[in-house]
Amino acid sequence: MKFRSIFLLPFLLSLTSCTSDLSVKTDAGESYYVPENTVITTSYDKDDFLIKFKVLQESRANSYLGFIEQNNSAFENCDDGSLSTEQCLDIYKPEETKNKYQAKYDSILNQMNLSLKKYENEILAGIHWVKIRYKPVYKNLNGEKRVLESAEVACFNPDLNKEVKDMWNDLEKYDSKLFKEIMVGIRLERKLCEKYAKF
Repeated sequence: MKFRSIFLLPFLLSLTSCTSDLSVKTDAGESYYVPENTVITTSYDKDDFLIKFKVLQESRANSYLGFIEQNNSAFENCDDGSLSTEQCLDIYKPEETKNKYQAKYDSILNQMNLSLKKYENEILAGIHWVKIRYKPVYKNLNGEKRVLESAEVACFNPDLNKEVKDMWNDLEKYDSKLFKEIMVGIRLERKLCEKYAKF
């Protein structure tokens, strides 16, 4: 993962001029623009994908080990209580539960290793996508400006296949922004991707 901050100068400077800033206009003539000094980009490549995929699958697998520990603990508490060992064994079935969840744990890790070998050979080697964090500014017809909340947009490499793109959406989240005028937001974020996401 490569992180790049673009000239993080004091934000007030961005409100005085937008000559080199990216902007779009609404049908009514209002505008949204993004001061260049608020843009932060982070790129993700094949290595990032493999690492994040492995971490996610190991986390899923480890949850089943957690279920085994919880069940064993519940059995021990039961056995220390008023019920007999036989009754507690009948309720919690520790050996059966262990075998069931251990099998799920092993299955996830085996599938993970197979998938990693496949992805290592088949998926795109370059940058998969770029996350762009930015702070838009709204300017009305009177020239008054209002700084909006920060947002993020995901710019995916057009050569990335749909399966990997969908998996990235599960692996790495980003804070998207819903603009009041949806088409304006789409145009703004498309321009951001064109300017800052280099594949």
